[in-house]
Amino acid sequence: MQVKKILRATTIQELQAIGCFLEVKHSLESELKVKLGVTGWKTLFDKITHLKNAVSKNKSTLLANCRNGTFIETKRKVAEVLQVELKARGWLELEQKIQNIVNVFCSNTFDPFAFYEKNKLLNFKYSSKLEGIEIETSNKKRTLKSVLAKYQR
Repeated sequence: MQVKKILRATTIQELQAIGCFLEVKHSLESELKVKLGVTGWKTLFDKITHLKNAVSKNKSTLLANCRNGTFIETKRKVAEVLQVELKARGWLELEQKIQNIVNVFCSNTFDPFAFYEKNKLLNFKYSSKLEGIEIETSNKKRTLKSVLAKYQR
């Protein structure tokens, strides 16, 4: 199960459409390497939205202030900001968990397949133009009925 789909969900219903609760929860927890401590769809959705907001607002703080103070204080501060229980035994493990959470929630959402689908018609038009073939494209979507109506004899 892709975590990108889980993070793109804007409502609880979209989250439920992805899969069953345990699958969604376990795939997200395995990607984050952190236990979320949620027991239902609403709490899972609330936790995801909180983590999105907390990481986007505090990204630089989380990464820069990782080694300020003692280990226990730093771990407690990060856990308060993210509202998740971080289990780490040392500085390196704590830094890796913080970096992993930031990477998951602030990753570049570039999807090469979606980019290709968006640009393939224009690419075809321009490559045909290089060969001397003029192809007209319009912004409106063509339906099967409109194509049949245009070319029917």
